[in-house]
Amino acid sequence: MTASRRPPRNRSVASSAFRLAVEESGAPRREVRLADVDFQLATRAPRPFTRSGWWFELKYDGYRILAERHGQQIRLRYRGGSDPSAQFPEVVEALGALPSDDFILDGEVVVEDSEGKPSFSLLQGRAQRARPPRGAPPASYWVFDLLAAEGRDTRGLSLARRRELLRLLTAGNERVRCVEPVETEGEAFFEAVKQMGLEGVVGKRADAAHHAGRGGDWQKFVIHQVGDFAVVGHTRDLASLALATWDGDGFAYAGRVGSGLAPREASRVERELAAHRRPGPPCRNPPRDRDLLWVDPTLVAEVRYKEWDREGSPRAPVFCRFRDDRRPEQCLPPWRSEERSVSYVNLDKVWWPEDGFTKGDLIRYYQAIAPWMLPYLRDRPLMLTRFPDGIHGESFFQKQAGGPHVPSWVRTVQMEGDEGPIPQFVCEDVETLSFLVNLGTIPFHLWSARIADLDHPDWCILDLDPKTAPFEHVITLAIAARALCEELELPHFIKTSGSSGLHVLVPLERQLDHDTAIGFGQVLAEALVQQHPDIATTERVVRARRSKVYVDYLQNGRGKLLVAPFSARPLPGVPVSMPLRWDEVGPGLHPRKFTALDAPARMERLGSDPFLGVLGEAPTLVGVLSRLQAYLERRGNLQAPVGGPTRTGRWGGGRRPPLSNSAERPASPAGAAPRSGPRGRRRRPPR
Repeated sequence: MTASRRPPRNRSVASSAFRLAVEESGAPRREVRLADVDFQLATRAPRPFTRSGWWFELKYDGYRILAERHGQQIRLRYRGGSDPSAQFPEVVEALGALPSDDFILDGEVVVEDSEGKPSFSLLQGRAQRARPPRGAPPASYWVFDLLAAEGRDTRGLSLARRRELLRLLTAGNERVRCVEPVETEGEAFFEAVKQMGLEGVVGKRADAAHHAGRGGDWQKFVIHQVGDFAVVGHTRDLASLALATWDGDGFAYAGRVGSGLAPREASRVERELAAHRRPGPPCRNPPRDRDLLWVDPTLVAEVRYKEWDREGSPRAPVFCRFRDDRRPEQCLPPWRSEERSVSYVNLDKVWWPEDGFTKGDLIRYYQAIAPWMLPYLRDRPLMLTRFPDGIHGESFFQKQAGGPHVPSWVRTVQMEGDEGPIPQFVCEDVETLSFLVNLGTIPFHLWSARIADLDHPDWCILDLDPKTAPFEHVITLAIAARALCEELELPHFIKTSGSSGLHVLVPLERQLDHDTAIGFGQVLAEALVQQHPDIATTERVVRARRSKVYVDYLQNGRGKLLVAPFSARPLPGVPVSMPLRWDEVGPGLHPRKFTALDAPARMERLGSDPFLGVLGEAPTLVGVLSRLQAYLERRGNLQAPVGGPTRTGRWGGGRRPPLSNSAERPASPAGAAPRSGPRGRRRRPPR
């Protein structure tokens, strides 16, 4: 969501002491966006400690939020993924007043009571409304980390250095405040917080870099045991709730809570509970209790308890509140939420015999390339291709996630399969990436759409597949595609497949659905074929291509997959799918030129990913359609898609007629050629 009220960009402010300090910090120049980063989480510690080199901060009773400013756009993001900008406009306005227009912050939004203490009930009252009511108490954004600023990636700096920059950025702002830590004296600070009746303390290593996910550099000491639980049922009188936690394979029953659940809180969610009622329990090991009505897990309840043995339920549970900023799948039991390690096996097993490259080498490669690769993997269903015995052994595809050895912290998402919903893996951190490679995965294939909006892709792809054609022809077509996109003023990016071809992608930022993206891609593909009919074709049948490069636009269909940028390929030499600068597309380029041996060093040398704009840039489709129509009219025998961008920003209107030079085969409703042969499972995922 974009804020409506912002001060104009001030170039003199942009060259402030803050910008100078960022430039002198040594942070690498790299474009980082909100989609590229994730939250660093704290591990629960058994007791507070006093230790040099550690900072101790108040554990705020608020909503954890990432905030991004990029030019005149300001976005907020909960841990659950939603944007609460409308609920906290004063925070958005305060972020717009900071002396920089390029940063990503981490912190907690808090509403304080009359005594100056964080009040979750006041905060929740704000968050549950579309916009704050008149007279509502204002919110403050207490920030404790700076993840990016002024075109630089600050995550590799020490926390102490990041905090120095944060103080410069927030100095004098009444709504965006920098957290000031207590150094070394964790035990004394914990006792003081306990006497004040506050939630707890977080300890952080002052010399540590930022690491997404849970780890030992941040540790929390809570006054009470507190956990998040999915609500899976309730008694008929709404006097108590049935609870469950997520363990990676599904929900497991975790008891009931009634103490602390006021009638007012119960009545607030009564309508939602009724709308999601189901005949049976959505969790394992439910009790035989006829008084319980079961519901789909959509609500999250925060519960305080004394202790929790693995074989039982939380003892003396007390309901605290409903958490609007959490997803039910984030409700992990304490013994699972703190574990984040991978049990590696067979690390010395050689997977690339010609190169002496082992499974352990591949895991180390993916860990090294993770900062550049993870932005493309996050929030997308994955298809794994597993090679347990290396590239010359038997391999198999794995779409469905699950099994007894999948850690609870590995995210999965329910996707529609041939026989009903199935879970699929989602990779959001380096630990999950390492876990999936440890299973035997070599290449990763991903959706073009994100989980939150599977019907609208982030990009339109032209897959330049040579088969038996010379690779020089692929380069010629890639350069022609660049010229076409430049004429249409379309942003465009290119990468090697790591196998035989090149991938040209046009970012869409979810403005089209898949059918319309196919039609759009077909117009671009047919334009290339018209320019180079001697070397290019859109003919799907391999025998009919006559050694021409296949310009594949059908990869834009729903559920079609793309090999992930930086993904290794099961081919000699350990090639990887590598993002390219356009000035690298020319003589001397080969689709297997870049390998796992040199890819991390190349990215460090480049400093920024030349392909990353495919996740964030977006064309203005009204202007593109006009320029496309003029382009096609000059060439005479091609037709543009019917319709144009609708008021929602998506390309709509009627279906377009088939393209004239494809008239020998009937067009599908999306303008694409129909599939040949029987419908069935593909033996290989698409490129």
